[in-house]
Amino acid sequence: MSSSDILRFLRDPRDFACDSIDADLWSAGLTRIARPRAESTGRPLRKAQIEAWEGLAHARVGLILGPPGTGKTHALAWMAAAYLEARRAEGLPCRIYVTAFTRNAIVNLLEAIAQRGALLPEKSRVVFAGRSPVDQLGHGVEGVDAGDLESLLDSDYIVVGATVWGLNKVLGARGVATEDIFHLVCIDEASQMVLSHGLMALAGLEKSGRVVVAGDNKQLPPIREEYEHRIDGRRLGSSLYTFLQAANVPEYPLDETFRLNEPLTRYPRTRFYEERYRSATPDRRLTLISDWENGLEDWERVALDPEYPICVLVHDGPPSGTSNAFEAAIVARLSDALLKRLPPPASGNRDDLWEHGLAVISPHRAQNALIRRLLAQTPHGEKPIVETVDRIQGRERDAILVS
Repeated sequence: MSSSDILRFLRDPRDFACDSIDADLWSAGLTRIARPRAESTGRPLRKAQIEAWEGLAHARVGLILGPPGTGKTHALAWMAAAYLEARRAEGLPCRIYVTAFTRNAIVNLLEAIAQRGALLPEKSRVVFAGRSPVDQLGHGVEGVDAGDLESLLDSDYIVVGATVWGLNKVLGARGVATEDIFHLVCIDEASQMVLSHGLMALAGLEKSGRVVVAGDNKQLPPIREEYEHRIDGRRLGSSLYTFLQAANVPEYPLDETFRLNEPLTRYPRTRFYEERYRSATPDRRLTLISDWENGLEDWERVALDPEYPICVLVHDGPPSGTSNAFEAAIVARLSDALLKRLPPPASGNRDDLWEHGLAVISPHRAQNALIRRLLAQTPHGEKPIVETVDRIQGRERDAILVS
């Protein structure tokens, strides 16, 4: 993709999105590959996901609006894996670039692509280039140093995940600002990514390549000051997602959440999503062991009761800044109580409950550090997941404690 093409994208993204592309191949990925295989796994694509896929067929650039738990990663992963397979079936190369605001989000999507790619006739390499945000990448995802990324770009069939800075360094090492490399660019968390970083992600787009941009501008904005600067009604100082949305680039909303039950869905539905957000599992509740109430004080029983999906504990403790010892003690106590009452994980190791069962969120690192120190004194506090919201976004848990 040339610098002039990027400038055209910036000036008129709607016109850029209307470029003629391989609609038939994109559609074949859905009808011949993704739908039958997804159904065979017991996790079929939902109506809104299929409509998004069909709509993107004729859009060189398109938006997927993915509120919490709506299967955005599930849909994106199938799109990438099936598009690669459809191009391979026609004897065409396919290189896919996956990027996002955080390395966690890049790895999450790569792992989902690898899982779906394992269901296809031929396996393609799925690689994360750079410093991994996790101790061990998921099955099917290779990890390489950022400096090794350049050697991967000549592969005919590959999915590469890297930050925009990683791609920028590779292009710089080749002595170019842009280059025709990737047939598909997937940008996740685009509502957190500033426009300039979005343009960097396009530097490796092949001249007839397509771009899928996913995010939710009702969630976290870019974590930096936004500068309100408009040209022709478009907000250049905002996120990539907001910029494309304001330009009326085709947008396809996912409206069915599998993560939240009805009580948890109600507020965001009415406050943010204009009644177009519903729970696919409205009656679902947290699963605890049969005698979970034993040994708890009254307030602890209320806080952990699955029949109260939302519980707010209000205290009149002293004012605090970036840490609060009283709240940290409460969170550590509830975490320990909850971990003892969640069903054992499939591995049989209760320490693994932090991977899927529970996470603690606080906006302040000092508070997180204090909570970790207190949890270290509990039986299952060796490797707790205690993070700021931007670091844990998209990583699902059965229960969340917020301080």
